[in-house]
Amino acid sequence: MLTRFLSPALHTQDALALVTAPLGGVEGKIYNNLWNAVIDHKLRPGTKIDEAVLGEIYGISRTVIRKVLFIMEQEGIVHLPVNRGAYVASPSREDAEQLLEAIETLLLAFAQKLASNPQAISAKDRERLERHLEAEAK
Repeated sequence: MLTRFLSPALHTQDALALVTAPLGGVEGKIYNNLWNAVIDHKLRPGTKIDEAVLGEIYGISRTVIRKVLFIMEQEGIVHLPVNRGAYVASPSREDAEQLLEAIETLLLAFAQKLASNPQAISAKDRERLERHLEAEAK
């Protein structure tokens, strides 16, 4: 994961521990590699994902690749049009607006909780939050 997208408040933590695949073994490895390639912009929206090539790279069948891609489609990471292969998903404007609305709602809930009980977080966490807010202000 690119650390430039990570809040300075999280730089001391293992960023990969924050991102976990819902799969294990080779399936988890494929999922993580594809997910990171999308996040790092190595695979851009609309890019075709060649299942046969992935199968050769990992030495597994297309069935396993399809399983991973199906899970990634459910999460909105890839798009699987019928009989057309797999493509990196292109988020719509509506998707972006819904995401921003969800983030705004969560931030408001967090702020209200902290305002009503400032002792709910430790001094260390408060310091990390302050570093994050400073970075946001810049």
